[in-house]
Amino acid sequence: MVPVRTCIGCRRQVAQDDVVRLVLIAADDAGSAPEQVVWDAARVLPGRGAWLHPQRECFDTAVKRKAFNRAFRRPVDTSSLELHDIIGTNGPSSSVSTSVQTSRD
Repeated sequence: MVPVRTCIGCRRQVAQDDVVRLVLIAADDAGSAPEQVVWDAARVLPGRGAWLHPQRECFDTAVKRKAFNRAFRRPVDTSSLELHDIIGTNGPSSSVSTSVQTSRD
């Protein structure tokens, strides 16, 4: 049985394989630089995770509703945050669909 997660954008509960995990990580210089939201492809990075469909609509809704702040339980600067910056230029859609196909076999 695949775990169920809630997308922070659309608030729908879906199988874990259908959403990507996002985490906050500290900047490399560990100075005064703010934490960054990154895609946790392997789903193993430490800290609180937020789950999001890799779709523009869910991302825009999450930013508009300040869902990142609630998910990470702290202020998150989303002014310069872009979907392609978080999940890469190509996005995780290929890996998400692959894992869904694998689980059905």
